[in-house]
Amino acid sequence: MAERKVWARELQVQHNASVVKCCDVVGISRTAYYYEPKLTDDDEIIDGWWGIYNDVTFSNYMVINQIVKDQKGNIWVTNPFCEKNGNMIAIQSKDDDAWSHIQIPDENSYRPQTIALDNANRAWVGFAYESLGDTPYSSGGIKVLKYSGINFADEDDSTWLTIANPEVLPGGSRDASVWSMVFDKMDFLWILNEKGIRGYTYSVKDDEIILDPILKALDGTPIDFLPQLSYKKGNRIKVDSQNNKWIITHQGVWVIEESMAFWPSEEGLHSDNSGLLSDIVYDVAFDNDKGLAYLATDKGISVLQITFAENPSKKQSMYISPNPFIIPNDEGVIIKNVPSGSIIKIMTITGALIKEIKLSSNESQAIWDGTNTRGDRVGTAVYLVSAHHPSERNKVAKIAVIRK
Repeated sequence: MAERKVWARELQVQHNASVVKCCDVVGISRTAYYYEPKLTDDDEIIDGWWGIYNDVTFSNYMVINQIVKDQKGNIWVTNPFCEKNGNMIAIQSKDDDAWSHIQIPDENSYRPQTIALDNANRAWVGFAYESLGDTPYSSGGIKVLKYSGINFADEDDSTWLTIANPEVLPGGSRDASVWSMVFDKMDFLWILNEKGIRGYTYSVKDDEIILDPILKALDGTPIDFLPQLSYKKGNRIKVDSQNNKWIITHQGVWVIEESMAFWPSEEGLHSDNSGLLSDIVYDVAFDNDKGLAYLATDKGISVLQITFAENPSKKQSMYISPNPFIIPNDEGVIIKNVPSGSIIKIMTITGALIKEIKLSSNESQAIWDGTNTRGDRVGTAVYLVSAHHPSERNKVAKIAVIRK
């Protein structure tokens, strides 16, 4: 392999041939041609502009679109405009901090936008679409790399797979710009491109991938989620600890539950119906212990109390806040650290039922507004709060209510 790399480089210098042509002649991949086991020069880690996007610009100006960590702790960096070396993805090893690279598979893959890693050592790369006149610079769509390790030193280490039915991509467009991809906790693939959003199961046979849309009409035609929206760069999909898909856009936020229902409704979250500061939302991060969502907007960070949090350990006590609950000063009281899918009951000390709250399978906390089953505000008293679950330990706590 090392000898063939030398031959390829000699051909390039002596005959001013392209790297692609030289690699074809000597029989190695471009990934093997460029691979170095250890890089010390920062300029060689992240790639940049080098006379293709603009034929007078050789600045090696560097752009990064996304950074993700795989299950083993390695860091993957998507690197668009990777013209100098063709290194569209840089990977830092968890073991020794060494860097390796994934080469562009062809001459129209210069704008990798997003990456998602499945559970079987496959990297799904979504590309933006752009052409320079009549020449494709980045073809859009999705390309999938199957790999056995992150060194990529030999062409046998990795194989580019083919999506056999690209016509089922969102909007039916195989070359639309892909802005976000993610695998949820059931290994379903979710794709957001400029045409729409779809979720998929998938199967792999030999070197082909077949996508099967989750949402389909009776005749089998794929259906987009939220077709009324338009999507642009910066929109994204995030998955929380309870496997809900958060659709982050510049028109608000929508949450798709594991059951495919919308939370809290198909209307979504907006500045006029939630605590969002603005409908222009850039990203979301979750505090799974406290059940909080932090949303970055163009007007600052909004913090929303949500019903989705990680299941508590068996040793954790039920958490109730505020306690005492003062009506009408407090809008509601949060009850959490209960198993997902529990039935929460608020009762008098003598056991009379005041209110029952049924949590869905992906909800591990609830908010009580201080009303009974008829919708009337309860009076000043100490109440029992119990959480019942068919397979988890039941929990009981007390709450003091003060009604002014």
